[in-house]
Amino acid sequence: MAGSVKSVSSGIRPVYLCVLDGFALGQKVKGNAIYQAVKSGQAPFLAKLFAEQRCARLACSGPAVGLPPGTMGNSEVNHMNMGAGRVVFQSIERINVATKDGSFFTNDALRAAVDNCRSKNSTLHLMGILQGDNGRVHGDIEHLFSLLQMAKDADLKSVAIHLFTDGRDTNPKAAGEIYLKRLEDKIEELGLSGIAEIKTVMGREIAMDRDTAWNKTLTALKALVDGDGQYRTETARDAIEASYENDQTDEFIRPTIVGNYKGISRGDSVVFWNYRQDRGIQLTMAFCESNRKTFNYKTKAKNTWDGIRLFFIKMGVKLGWLKAGKYGLISNKDFALIQSIRQELAGLKFVAMTEYYPGLNALTAFAEGEVPETVGEVVSQAGLKQLRLAGPEKFAHVTGWFSGRRTKPFLGEDRILALDPTLKARTEEGKRYDLVPEMTAHLETEQALKAIESDKFALIVHNFQNGDMVGHTGNLDAAIAAISYISACLEKIVPTVVRQGGAVVLTADHGNADEMILMKKGQEVPSTQHSTNDVPLWVIGADVRLAETGAIPDIAPTVLQLMGLPIPESMTAKSLIV
Repeated sequence: MAGSVKSVSSGIRPVYLCVLDGFALGQKVKGNAIYQAVKSGQAPFLAKLFAEQRCARLACSGPAVGLPPGTMGNSEVNHMNMGAGRVVFQSIERINVATKDGSFFTNDALRAAVDNCRSKNSTLHLMGILQGDNGRVHGDIEHLFSLLQMAKDADLKSVAIHLFTDGRDTNPKAAGEIYLKRLEDKIEELGLSGIAEIKTVMGREIAMDRDTAWNKTLTALKALVDGDGQYRTETARDAIEASYENDQTDEFIRPTIVGNYKGISRGDSVVFWNYRQDRGIQLTMAFCESNRKTFNYKTKAKNTWDGIRLFFIKMGVKLGWLKAGKYGLISNKDFALIQSIRQELAGLKFVAMTEYYPGLNALTAFAEGEVPETVGEVVSQAGLKQLRLAGPEKFAHVTGWFSGRRTKPFLGEDRILALDPTLKARTEEGKRYDLVPEMTAHLETEQALKAIESDKFALIVHNFQNGDMVGHTGNLDAAIAAISYISACLEKIVPTVVRQGGAVVLTADHGNADEMILMKKGQEVPSTQHSTNDVPLWVIGADVRLAETGAIPDIAPTVLQLMGLPIPESMTAKSLIV
């Protein structure tokens, strides 16, 4: 690798790779927020782009991004494929293969959890998200079924199931309408009635926080370890239906204890069956880690805090406002409470389905590795500078996932995390991004323009999070507004890139805002999940002709060809430039 980095040099065309999260090519119908924003005149830049410039259509789900057929793509998977320039087979596929060839049932980590319970006559706790079918973004109910089969084969006498209900990647009431009965039927089919029982139910908003809201993680931990929840019901169905009656759909179900559940005992085992990493980090840390520095994982990225500090100064906020409990730092109180609960778990055997973070202090069933020779690595090896830019919900995706699971910046890689210190308060702690559909788009745009005009960066990778995060709320009008904000930002950024002699690659990772309404029993219902529609890719500022179709991995060689850099042989995808 080059020992120094330089600004853009002769022979290198700068590229601004802009990823519009949750932005696909849906039908021209009422529920397509992108179409509605364009049609109504609220997104003039995008309207002109669609009218005057042909785009390539990229497959972004299923085998095109290393997922099972029919499975919708997601930000983590698709950014990794985008940066890798090849199909990266995902954890779900590796686990599926293991269940089919039988190696799942002899997996060392999973066997350790089961054998621990058999030898100590203790309880096996299975916790994870309730997802299935084409909404298997974080976990798969079929993997839970395989774990139950392992428990049956081992003749375990006590299995506690802890359900994290979804409502975001699946429809808002999928747990009560589809997956709970499927789980109950499987328990009966396996002859585990009275042995395998659902003991807690809570929404992913609490159990799977990824925004360092440690009070939420602590709430989930109390329910799981101490049997201390907000409600107690006789059955899991009672818990879910009571939540629906209170207008709280799957994502927001409050921690509910089922029956006489008292908590996790010393000597028990826990298997966390989620395979996607980002939303498994905090709860796993609460179970497994004692080093406070580990909990402050979102403060470790190089240049992240410089970016935050810049925004705070611009907005007139004193730096002293940034203190424990704000933007990544765990408070003394939450850390102490988590550690006191951990003291109750001596002898616990904890297994993570995949490696949620480097240095995980637990067993991992299906370990992951870094993907070599990604776009970021190629740019770094050429001695060029690059920038990764995003708001809080997608920062991990343009950094670690785009770099093939590498969390450390490459030589010459700068990072800016755009934060608005008022956003959480204005969106009910991130639950209601429809209340502020612009999110941090304008802050990101300011930073993008400064970076472009500096002529320092050969590559800028920028994710606009709005289409996905507002799309997940199911609020069509807010999603239309989100698209209009993005259009206004692009109207400033794209001409600036072209004036500076660069090229814009404007694309998306997967759909969401393009499909905001679904038909259910003849009725229109809000959709909060991703779509499987193709995403667009435009190249602006370079006189090139694009292929009509392609896939997400094709973005990497396209970017490198535009820059004038060599494409590694390991990038088996094809450039879209023809």
